[in-house]
Amino acid sequence: MKLRSHQALRDYMTFYKINTGYALAKRAGILPGTANFLVQGHRDTCSSRTALAIEQALACPPGFLFEPAGREARR
Repeated sequence: MKLRSHQALRDYMTFYKINTGYALAKRAGILPGTANFLVQGHRDTCSSRTALAIEQALACPPGFLFEPAGREARR
């Protein structure tokens, strides 16, 4: 899955007072490294499971922060 906007991710985190990628990872139940790379803008892709966990942790609509990328988009 591809992150649509790093800024939107950071805005949702700010709204929920989540200050770090580590805190996001803990809330979403995902690996801290993946969350940190997404939050810091070093990465914009992740698995569909990770994308869903982040969207659920931030209570945003499914597909709002992430869109299918590469092979997933062609299915």
